Amino acid sequence: MSFLPDHPLLAALPDASEEQRFRTLFDRYFAGLLHLAERIVHCPHEAEEVVLDVFTKVWHQREELVVHGNVPGYLASAVRNRSIDYLRRRNRHRNITADLPIHRPCSAPSPEEQAATKQLQHLIEAAIQELPTRGQQIFRLNRFSGLTYQQIADTHGLSPKTVETHMRRNLIFLRNRLQRYCDLPL
Repeated sequence: MSFLPDHPLLAALPDASEEQRFRTLFDRYFAGLLHLAERIVHCPHEAEEVVLDVFTKVWHQREELVVHGNVPGYLASAVRNRSIDYLRRRNRHRNITADLPIHRPCSAPSPEEQAATKQLQHLIEAAIQELPTRGQQIFRLNRFSGLTYQQIADTHGLSPKTVETHMRRNLIFLRNRLQRYCDLPL
């Protein structure tokens, strides 16, 4: 990657593609950054979203981004800042919803809202169809059937870490694919 020319981990991969070098960086630092985010946001799923957002941003800005020296420090600062931003948004949302009346009547969605929902469902399904077969299976079992990583691992003869890796890759792919349509919490 052009923004990390002297990072020792990536210097050992001079002939690797940008994607392979990024994958190496991701694999090396993801767990530690996830732990950091969990300590701040106190929720594993939200922490994973925060860290994936940081890596997605790094990937999209890889041409312009320049980091000299302390790459883990840069990533940790980015995760810390993103976690704090997340908490601020969550608290703002809680404050707004706390002001809403509890017993307000629910209205049926308008035809426009129904059409938009249906279109979004089609876009999501099309993006899921682009995943590799195993990735599709794991994603559907976790997100649609509600199975845990451990349950999926047990039924498919995989380790829970393998399932976690598949889900992480699936979420990154889907977030990138659907990013232009809206901010989706996957």
